[in-house]
Amino acid sequence: MIGMFRRGPADIGGATFGERAARAEGIGPGGFTRDDLRTVLRRAAWAAMALPVLLLLGGTAYVLVEGWSFGDGVYMTLLTITTVGYRELHPLSETGRLLTGAVIVTGVSWLAVWFATVTSFFIEIDVFHLFRHRRMKREISELHDHYIVCGAWRTGTQVVAEFLRNGAPYVAIERDGERVSALHDAAPHLRLLQGDTTRDDVLTRAKISDARGLVTTLSDDAQNLFVTITARALNPALTIVARVSDDDNVAKLVRAGADHVISPQRIGGARMASVLLRPGVMSLLDVVTRGGG
Repeated sequence: MIGMFRRGPADIGGATFGERAARAEGIGPGGFTRDDLRTVLRRAAWAAMALPVLLLLGGTAYVLVEGWSFGDGVYMTLLTITTVGYRELHPLSETGRLLTGAVIVTGVSWLAVWFATVTSFFIEIDVFHLFRHRRMKREISELHDHYIVCGAWRTGTQVVAEFLRNGAPYVAIERDGERVSALHDAAPHLRLLQGDTTRDDVLTRAKISDARGLVTTLSDDAQNLFVTITARALNPALTIVARVSDDDNVAKLVRAGADHVISPQRIGGARMASVLLRPGVMSLLDVVTRGGG
């Protein structure tokens, strides 16, 4: 049987959320993600690991060719690779000069790869954030008749997942910076703003004046009440769905302007009892509402 509730934020990296977000935003598997940054970091690590290998080979070569001690050979290799320009530790034979030339070419090539890898890493970090910010700003500016989700964590991610499943336009808002980072790590192409949803300017950034509906899923009833009042003032025609934890606050949210007030605890408890009392009916409802088994 398909469960009514999923794990929420812990699932956002899977096909149920992260891949849906990428597909919904029209970004294919080749889109730039944090995995690409990890690839660059791995390349930098491999380049760094090449240095001790070069020192070992160079030191051994000077021992065999010039008869130096291994320490002198390693030190000479290090001076040569870094192009410091100090004079030779000992006079070099003709073969030793050829060896030094080979070390210079190899060392300069290694330095070029190392600096290119490190530079590309930092550039790609900046480009990643820049393009994500610009893309999100452009997409939000083009939204119309969309839905705003206030609070993009446990309940909020489930709401966004349903919007993604049905191809509905949306924008989510989350105040907590660590949660925003976690969501972007799991679904880099998620349309998500960071800000306080009780502030007029944050809801305005989400184009509340052009929105069709708003869902406020914050854990505190007082905050949901304030979001409802603010949203209703900014868009009187908006359909507002508010989460409530205490049933005593339902009437307050309705008076504040909420069109629908949902209690996850009440719905969850009724659902659990129904699964035990009417398992066949609930299984059928799962198939119908989820579009398959």
